[in-house]
Amino acid sequence: MDVTNSFSALGVLQTPPSTRLLASACCPDKDLIVLISRLGGRDRLGLWNYSHGSKVWEVDVGVGDESTVVDIVDIAWSPDGQLIAAVQNPPLVTLHSLQDGTRQYTLPINQLLKSIPCKMIGAWWFRDARPASINSIPDILRRHGVITGTAHSILRTLPLLDALQDDSQRLTATDLFAFQGTHTKPTSKEAPSVIDEWPTLPLDPLSASISTSLTRKSADTFEESRCQVENLNVNSLLVLADSCGSLHYYLDGTFPLGNRTKSTFIVYYAAKMQKTIATSLHPIIVDAPLLDKRYIRDMAKLSSTARELVCYCINTVKEMHATWFGLETLDGARHLGSKWIQALEAKQKDQFGQVQPNAILDLTTLLVTGRATDSLLDFLGSGEQMSERGILKWESTMTEALVKLRDHSEKRITPACQRLHLVLEEIQGWAQLSVNLHLAIQM
Repeated sequence: MDVTNSFSALGVLQTPPSTRLLASACCPDKDLIVLISRLGGRDRLGLWNYSHGSKVWEVDVGVGDESTVVDIVDIAWSPDGQLIAAVQNPPLVTLHSLQDGTRQYTLPINQLLKSIPCKMIGAWWFRDARPASINSIPDILRRHGVITGTAHSILRTLPLLDALQDDSQRLTATDLFAFQGTHTKPTSKEAPSVIDEWPTLPLDPLSASISTSLTRKSADTFEESRCQVENLNVNSLLVLADSCGSLHYYLDGTFPLGNRTKSTFIVYYAAKMQKTIATSLHPIIVDAPLLDKRYIRDMAKLSSTARELVCYCINTVKEMHATWFGLETLDGARHLGSKWIQALEAKQKDQFGQVQPNAILDLTTLLVTGRATDSLLDFLGSGEQMSERGILKWESTMTEALVKLRDHSEKRITPACQRLHLVLEEIQGWAQLSVNLHLAIQM
């Protein structure tokens, strides 16, 4: 038998000399392969179509300073094949979209022994292998696993909160000064560091009673269509291994479960002897039956919902701040008529002898009491700096900005805080149950 013709080539790729191929590089169900290239001191993640021999995309996986050396040691494919987990050193894990390589999540890695430097060495992403439970009683009310009386069951009955503006799209004057209940854009992916580090399952605004750009129809219609598609990532487990002998677990690939868990694992102990690695032939069974219960997932859903609501409040406050204080490329309501303020202060200083003129104080006094100072009366009556059209424009702009601030606080901030209160009350109740002491909730 001719050895050279034993295997047929699936494709030919023209790659740089520094390209590396990992053991888990091939996509399980597509003609795709991930290759690691080196640019400077950082590894780059590249997706290739080996049947066509073409590169789909290539991204930098590093986070933070570009001078930091980043090494990719392993990758793992999500069960649905839509996410790629890149395990890096210094210890960090990023999840990238299969479509364009954008970073969807950055996972924290908790190292218990800070004095011992540990490096990441491997990653595996397991799908839920438990058989689907068959209930003789059909789910007529379509609760979808939500227990009646819990915070999530109450949130399902409440009206959806308005969707947020998208920070990636430039705001116009209409966006800033015209409140329209139906004028919405997708939620921005940018978030503060406290939101990025918050333990969460894959984003699901509907569970937090928040509308998105995809839910202009009723929530029930959207949920029906969502349930028709099997989500293979649900109850999956992303497992990471480091050189210190610890395993790190992430429910659904994003929610950190700590350093020691999963139902049953069969592992083989490996020890480093001089320059070689010796692996034991006797397997070690790791059993953690807690994951067979629904406690972990219920707590993870509460944490994810609380994160969504807090992020919603933060972004709403940002919109209110932009309305009043403006953005880098657009002035806010408070900046309108600034030339009038400067002209009034100049008149107060030059013609009325005020050493430290305060036009804002005089205008505020006029609005509150209806009484104007002599300098303000002279300024308003002169007509040199102000016209009737300009005053009407200022009045309408201020009115629209103040109405938007009022509506945002009443229709977004207040309902979101009420929903957050429900979630935190349930978490506090979990902490008081003796049956859930294994969750180690501290309130």
